[in-house]
Amino acid sequence: MDSIERQKFVSFGDVTRKMGQAQYLSRFVDSNPRLHEDGTPFFSEIRVEGDPDDYHNLRIHADDVRPFVEKWIEYKKQSSPFFADKKLEDFL
Repeated sequence: MDSIERQKFVSFGDVTRKMGQAQYLSRFVDSNPRLHEDGTPFFSEIRVEGDPDDYHNLRIHADDVRPFVEKWIEYKKQSSPFFADKKLEDFL
């Protein structure tokens, strides 16, 4: 990865601050991804740098922040009535 591409990664903790704790949110980009009911992964296209188990140093590609939050909200709506009326803007 060249240095210009590397500069496009931002702190995962900074991105997820409004969503919850990075240590729990990093599980969504780990090697055992959350799945749709049809078995396809929610977060397979999200580019991250670092080890999700070391969430302090985890970074997410800047272009993938919005898709990550959108996918996370979609996932949460399936599992929690609390998220039924939540919008992307609530977490960005």
